[in-house]
Amino acid sequence: MPRPDPHGPGPGQDSLLGDDDPAPVVLHPLERGPIEKGTADGLAAAARRGLHEDTDAGAAALVLGMARAADHADGQQAAYKLAKLGPAMIDLLDRLHMTPQARRELEPGGADTFGALLDELGKFDPTAPAPHAPDA
Repeated sequence: MPRPDPHGPGPGQDSLLGDDDPAPVVLHPLERGPIEKGTADGLAAAARRGLHEDTDAGAAALVLGMARAADHADGQQAAYKLAKLGPAMIDLLDRLHMTPQARRELEPGGADTFGALLDELGKFDPTAPAPHAPDA
């Protein structure tokens, strides 16, 4: 006598599952979703602009994998998965200089905004008279 499948429905449970359950969304292994396409396009553009080095290949592959996972979660309408992936992806994209803020920091004078503030504070003269607000 064959053994019952431990993962299958038990006797009388077939009717509980029904035939109208939505099929899970499965991406073809070679098919890219919109998030992965956009990420791949962004990585290619960043590479053309010289923002990436050979040592960034691992991070680039990781962000592409995260983009594929985000596409999969989006297809399943799994907001929790997207919420967990989002901050990690943004952090990694920032480290790859692929966010607007990270690109501004690469512009001349942009990376040293905090340093410029410190320089300005270093020019403070404690003996100078305090500025007064104009009388209204």
